Amino acid sequence: NGGFTYVDGGEFIDIGPGKAGGFGAPVLTGSGDLSAGSVTGFSLLATGAFSFAPATLYVSLTQGAVPFKDGTFYPIPILTQIPLAMSVVGDLNLASSMPVGTPSGLAIVLQLWINDPSASFGLSATNGLKLVVP
Repeated sequence: NGGFTYVDGGEFIDIGPGKAGGFGAPVLTGSGDLSAGSVTGFSLLATGAFSFAPATLYVSLTQGAVPFKDGTFYPIPILTQIPLAMSVVGDLNLASSMPVGTPSGLAIVLQLWINDPSASFGLSATNGLKLVVP
């Protein structure tokens, strides 16, 4: 399918590979409705990390691909970063919705970097994920 999942309510596009840690490269996926003002919203799921590992979600409105800590960093320039923690089973599930008035065609680039003692520089990273508002 060309590396992306299309739903009537927008696109979730895998824009590049992550950086392996103790369980391989963690994976970030999205599902749901990215439409502005959607009542059902969307969710993001990250899997493949250690229990309770500290993590940071990086957010940008543009996509880059810069070498970083033996991996590739996609959300450039960084708009914001959100400190999080993985669950007891090493995953993270976030639910959200696009606010009313979010413009059609807006792209949001996300990547999660996770503390991982078995990875080089002590960090693993998910793939880059681009969300496109319909």
